[in-house]
Amino acid sequence: GCDVPLPRNAELIGIESSSLNADADHENQVNLDALLRNRASYTLAFPVLSLTLNDLHDKPLARRTILPSDYLPPDEKEARGVAANHEVSIQLHMDTAELRPIGYRLELYYPQ
Repeated sequence: GCDVPLPRNAELIGIESSSLNADADHENQVNLDALLRNRASYTLAFPVLSLTLNDLHDKPLARRTILPSDYLPPDEKEARGVAANHEVSIQLHMDTAELRPIGYRLELYYPQ
């Protein structure tokens, strides 16, 4: 058999909501919560996420590429993709070292 890659359409999959909060119990740690939604009527491949941490003046302090294997919950399988009209809840715990970010930007894309 041959493996056909899942369709990729960054216009039909989006970040419905996201938040980045300091971890109250751990200094220099943040929790990223996001909700991805496939608005297509067919299954799409999981996108790559790009997280940029910004300072007070919205200047980038650090950027992190987050692969599906890094963000998928255990019950989601990358090979199955995001089902039509399906939402995926993402929760990540990250160490920000001494960066002290004030803001962030979360984007998604498909690598070339």
